[in-house]
Parts: sequence; structure tokens; C-alpha cells
Amino acid sequence: MRHVVTISWLLIILSFLPFEKSESQELNCSVQVSAQKIQGSNRQVFQTMQKSIYEFMNNTVWTNSVFGFNERIDCSILINLTDQLSADEFRGTIQIQSRRPAYSTTYNTTMLNFVDNNFQFTYVEFEPLEFDPNTYMSNLTSVLAFYAYLIIGFDYDSFSLNGGQPYFEIAERIV
Repeated sequence: MRHVVTISWLLIILSFLPFEKSESQELNCSVQVSAQKIQGSNRQVFQTMQKSIYEFMNNTVWTNSVFGFNERIDCSILINLTDQLSADEFRGTIQIQSRRPAYSTTYNTTMLNFVDNNFQFTYVEFEPLEFDPNTYMSNLTSVLAFYAYLIIGFDYDSFSLNGGQPYFEIAERIV
């Protein structure tokens, strides 16, 4: 009986210990959504959109590789909204940048810097952003996933010849 009580207490104590996930996220992505040109709308939707995109980019597991927190790929997304076409339809621009440390230096080098001046998408506030590489779900998540795989591909390419090829192929399938 005493043995059962000891095991029970041990299991209770272990249940409170944090366990690390075996998966890791690859991106350390800052996100900014600017909607200064859109007048007379619910401003909260833009903050929610920014948070949703941030979580989507940083919490999605894009590869089977394991990244330490300090190994995550630094990138940034700036979405500048110019029009709200309906309650959940938006148009604007998106700028994507990624960078990585230059070998044996203290500075970063830009790997990707791209601006898409014709970015139109649907965003429903509080609806989760979901992505499946084999199924089209929305223009917003498809565009974000495309750039995520492009960022990862360029990062892998910077370490070895054609190292990013598998990720470029996934990006190509998305579009």
C-alpha cells in the first residue's frame, strides 16, 4: 500500500513539470499590420489580424528539422492595408524580409526582401488561420505559407548548395 501511495505522489508531481515539445518552430517573425489609410472601421480587427498572423508564422511547424530558440530564422512582415473592400476583405501591400547572421561577424545579412504591391485577402476576425500544404484554405494563409517556405529555403541554401530545394518545391506547390 505504501508503494502505491509513493507512486501516486510521484505521478502527481511529474504531471506539473513542464515538458519540452519535440517539435520546434523555425521562424522568429515580427509582424506589423498598418491600416492608417482605412477610415471609419473597427480598429480592433487590425490588432487581432496582426496577432493572428504573428502566431501563425511563429507557432506553425514548417519542417521536420529541430531548431533551437536562438537558431530560429529572423524575419519580418509588414502589411500595409490601403482598402477594406467589405467587412472581411482587404487590399494592400505586403513586404517580407529575412536575415541571418553573417558568418564570424556581429551583423546580419539580408536573405530576402520582397514587396508585393497587389495583396488582397479575406480575414475573419477570431477565425483561426489554418494551413494544409495539400489543400487551399485561404489566400492569406497560402501567401504567408509561401513566404515562410521561401524564407526557410533561402536560409537552408545559405548553408549548403541546393539545401533549400525541398522548401522551394513546397512553396512552388502552394502557388
